[in-house]
Amino acid sequence: MSLKNHNYRQILKILTKYYGFSIERQSGSHIQLKHSDGRRLTLPRHDPIKVGVMKSIIEQAKNNTTRISKIYKINYILIIIKYSIQSK
Repeated sequence: MSLKNHNYRQILKILTKYYGFSIERQSGSHIQLKHSDGRRLTLPRHDPIKVGVMKSIIEQAKNNTTRISKIYKINYILIIIKYSIQSK
């Protein structure tokens, strides 16, 4: 699965919904997230998020990167299906 062309909203949704991160604060164009176990993560509010930054976010989340990849793949497939249905 490609790490290209994901926006911060998708990543924020996955991190908060599935990984227990919550928004601690926002400063300028970055969102500070905090996990209940104390881990912190900075998410840029840029679209799209570059591949290197995406890899760094996954490393920081590090709870279970295979789960993030599976969720991304499912979301990606659902988005493709949605747009293919709308374009008909």
